[in-house]
Amino acid sequence: MSIRFGSVEIIYTFVVMEKKKYEIKKVKLHEDMSEETPCFSAQLFVEGVYVADVSNSGHGGGNRFRAVNGFSYKDYAHLDNLDDEADIFGLVYEWGDVGRLQRDKIVLKKDGNLYTIQMSAGIGKMKKTPQGITMLKRIALREEAKGYKVMNRNF
Repeated sequence: MSIRFGSVEIIYTFVVMEKKKYEIKKVKLHEDMSEETPCFSAQLFVEGVYVADVSNSGHGGGNRFRAVNGFSYKDYAHLDNLDDEADIFGLVYEWGDVGRLQRDKIVLKKDGNLYTIQMSAGIGKMKKTPQGITMLKRIALREEAKGYKVMNRNF
């Protein structure tokens, strides 16, 4: 479901509690292999530090964690529960949504909501010209000043 407000469109709502200071990066989402849960692999960052690789085979089981860089299970044990697993699934799905939307839209996040700004020329075409790059940067800075986080990974 989506709702349009002028040139901004709300796509869906997903809330991560503020107390949880983790994020995932370098996500590989395998939607074709996802059955009951998302099939993915990613890097898990806690308080901005890469502490583990996290993955799920997509068959309905829990996430698997593998400590990296000298960290141990105790550094992310507080995330090994059903609530945080669901939040990590949400972040994985959000990552996939941003990937699909960013081809021709600027994707923004604020207060747990994703919004888009449609770019009629498409992001790829705009990146090919200095004027297009300047326009994308100007729009991103304008939206960041309003409190939005730019989610695009393609500029």
